[in-house]
Amino acid sequence: MTRKPSQPLNLAQIGLFMTLLLVSGSITFCVSRYIALSKNADECDRLIAQLNEGHRQVLNFQAKDAKSTHNLAHNLEQMTVKLGAVQLGNPQLRLYRREFARVYHELGENYQQMGQAWSQASQAKPTHQGQQTLQKEIARVQSVGISVTQTAQEADRLTQQINHYCGLNHER
Repeated sequence: MTRKPSQPLNLAQIGLFMTLLLVSGSITFCVSRYIALSKNADECDRLIAQLNEGHRQVLNFQAKDAKSTHNLAHNLEQMTVKLGAVQLGNPQLRLYRREFARVYHELGENYQQMGQAWSQASQAKPTHQGQQTLQKEIARVQSVGISVTQTAQEADRLTQQINHYCGLNHER
């Protein structure tokens, strides 16, 4: 639209200009919001995939002996490393990642202690001292079991928070 410098803009031209400006701004906002939400969804997916892997390891664990318990402890420690490798830009997701790394670390330590107790108990001789060792290790496993339960409850709470934050109403 060309106008002579001496011609004032009429109300229709100003209205059209303002409408185009608002539409352009709205489109820009919507596109940038869509990009941000897509990035957040991608980060949620990557974090949840890693968390599900750790969850599957714990659920599929079958305590057969001290070695299997030590293996789970080692796998959980590896999960803390894998979680740390998940690239996240979202500060809230980074916080969830850090909390879950702590949970997997605690569970790993707990299962390591259970494996040690199992090993000690299996080496106990059928003597009075061996019986005392066995009772001590049983008490140790029970104590660690309580800690595992509390840590698992913390993991459940964190899972609910992540699912809520990422807009999920179910597990992936």
